[in-house]
Amino acid sequence: LDESKIGEEKEINIMFVMDDSGSMYPLDMCEGSTESDVDFKRLDLVNDLAKKFDDNVNLGLASFTADYMLQCDMGATDEEIYAATEAIKNNEERNFNGTHILKSLDAALDTEKFKSDAANYIILLTDGATTESSWDLVFAPYSKDSIKSEAKDKNVTIISIGLGSYVDVEFLTDFTNATNGLYAYANNADAL
Repeated sequence: LDESKIGEEKEINIMFVMDDSGSMYPLDMCEGSTESDVDFKRLDLVNDLAKKFDDNVNLGLASFTADYMLQCDMGATDEEIYAATEAIKNNEERNFNGTHILKSLDAALDTEKFKSDAANYIILLTDGATTESSWDLVFAPYSKDSIKSEAKDKNVTIISIGLGSYVDVEFLTDFTNATNGLYAYANNADAL
């Protein structure tokens, strides 16, 4: 125990990583959608949580499909988070090309603010399973094990929220268990 650290404020970093794949949207926008969150309750959750944190908490926001899209870099204010969630809601150029959870976790871990002496969190919300195939991962610079290892090295706790009936709970809890995180389940968007 380092007594000089007692009472010292720890930097807190939270990156929200939100699934924005086609299954969240109405059927008329994405054929085959499960319509998990057509009213963007997942983004309302982000806004509600962002308002609860003090100014000493660094917030960031990313959304993902098969692509990882950084919406707000770490250190955003709750007003900037709100503006980013509104931009996601009003995006006219959506690309429903998959749900690449591993790629998104790997990208989120690259956040420069994540340092081992800070309290770091990724809050991941998804309504499904990763659509990355074994073939996709052959040439990828990351794997499930490398992501868990990097999260541990950077002292990042992964909190996963599964939404709806098609969530791969075992996949998500593997990350939360490895990082002493938490898995939460919402059976529908209203439960968020």
